[in-house]
Amino acid sequence: MAAESLSPTITIDRVQVLSNHMVWDQATGKDGGALEGTGGKSHPAVATLTNLQITATGASFYCDGLMDRLHATVILADGTEVENRGGGGSRMEDGGWYVSFDWPVPLDVTDIVAIRFGDAEIPLN
Repeated sequence: MAAESLSPTITIDRVQVLSNHMVWDQATGKDGGALEGTGGKSHPAVATLTNLQITATGASFYCDGLMDRLHATVILADGTEVENRGGGGSRMEDGGWYVSFDWPVPLDVTDIVAIRFGDAEIPLN
């Protein structure tokens, strides 16, 4: 692996992905409160990730708190999938999160074609 392939950073300014969190649609009354017996429908929340950065050693991003921050997997050009080894997150003052993950080994960034969080896959080309 050439040293040059370890130093680039893939950056995505803003991307939205479906979350594993569910939200409910509910009918509201004149006072803005939910009406009883309206039987709202649930659907996946949409999570917004900002400043997603993928490097040879890991990934980091800010998110609005509506996504599965437990696992990240990168997909390489040859189909190999590499799941994060560890990571963590910090709650921000605005209620969002700063999240970072580490890969188990350094990766050639030029071989990374997608990143997946849960079922949400983000192509990088």
